[in-house]
Amino acid sequence: MGALSPARQLAYRVVLTVEKSESFAHETLSRELDNAQLDDRDKAFATRLAYGVIAYRGTLLDLLKRLSSKKQMPAPEVSCALQIALYEIFIDNQKDFVAVNQGVELVKQVAPYARGFANAVLRSATRMRPEFPFGDVTKQSDALARQEGLPQWLVDQLIAEYGFEQTTLMARAFNEPPALFASVPVWSGSRESVIDSLARQNVEAVPVSDALPFALELKNSSQAVKTTAIMKRHILLMDSAAQLTVKMADARPKQSIMEMGAGRGNKSLMLASSARAQGGPAKEIISVDLHAFKSELLAKEAKRLNVREISTLTFDGTDLDAMREHLGDRLFDSLVIDAPCSGVGTLRRHIDKRWTLKPTDSRELGRLNEKLLWANAHFVKPGGKIIYATCTMFNEENGHVISEFLKTELGAEYTIEPIVPADVPSGWERFILKDGTFQSIPEIGGPDGHFIAVLRRKK
Repeated sequence: MGALSPARQLAYRVVLTVEKSESFAHETLSRELDNAQLDDRDKAFATRLAYGVIAYRGTLLDLLKRLSSKKQMPAPEVSCALQIALYEIFIDNQKDFVAVNQGVELVKQVAPYARGFANAVLRSATRMRPEFPFGDVTKQSDALARQEGLPQWLVDQLIAEYGFEQTTLMARAFNEPPALFASVPVWSGSRESVIDSLARQNVEAVPVSDALPFALELKNSSQAVKTTAIMKRHILLMDSAAQLTVKMADARPKQSIMEMGAGRGNKSLMLASSARAQGGPAKEIISVDLHAFKSELLAKEAKRLNVREISTLTFDGTDLDAMREHLGDRLFDSLVIDAPCSGVGTLRRHIDKRWTLKPTDSRELGRLNEKLLWANAHFVKPGGKIIYATCTMFNEENGHVISEFLKTELGAEYTIEPIVPADVPSGWERFILKDGTFQSIPEIGGPDGHFIAVLRRKK
């Protein structure tokens, strides 16, 4: 077979770094690829291996336990090398002799003492391959979880809410490259002019829908992320369903708007853009986040773009006293709450996240968001509205939060303003729930999982 392939060496360095230091997979891989002397084919292979092993970590460790005669797991160096080989055997459908030979060579290079152990494990793996995933993936959640590289509790929780068939489709979508969407602010020109500009940079961009007038899908995503437009933030990367959140805020000239949980501020910038598109700037857009460094980044970007209507604040949005200290008696026409959530709807964009989630996360975040929604609801004008949004599909973080809030004395002043088919792109009508809230489901080629509820305060 020959020497160890450089692509596998690179993938190993990424996997080991992520496991040892809990570094972000994307950042670690990008750094390694920038320093690597590899052709495009080898870079693509290294990327597939690194991302695949990180995504399937739980499944691969389970396989390693099944195959090992040792009571303790091997050292991280050996474990990571074997996970790469096991991924090739069980998930990537590599030829047995290639996966075994290269896996043993990798272990030999990083931990020579474990060469014999590696050979025994991998040859046993090839014999076990036909049995994988050890059950019926159409009926058994543990088999489905192993096949798609997901924690079983997560699969079980999704099945409980969405059924086996829908969960299977979501699980498959989690392992497919996500579509890349962007939003075009008005100060960058028309959507059509931006499409032409991107085409000159060898990026194909197509409008998503007239229902999302600023949204583009970037077809060749690997080239797209390198464009001047993204680097200089002439377009803002934002999932198509997240852009619906901005649309439902319906920002208008001279309005007072607040975004709670603004992060680095893409939605705040698009709220400013939306108001300007309707005739002029908003009166003010207050962008709030718990983390000062994110607020500072947004403030710097708003200044660079001369979006003077945006100002930033840093405080805990669940603390009513802190809110009153910073906001005084301000009341807002629109309030967008980007609620902290488990992020299950975006797992395909954050492949290293699935194994850090805990079964209790949804419940804990739901209780937190009940406090967040209640505290923020004090700062909306009569006749104004709240747009509550998450990027997850679990009811405890979504519909349950809304229903519990509406039961409160303050919540009695609000009603759900239904999202209707005319508000959403064609084909998304199926995401509108019976109560008028919106819940998209991760689909191959489609949006991420997002929840949106619009609450109108009575006049």
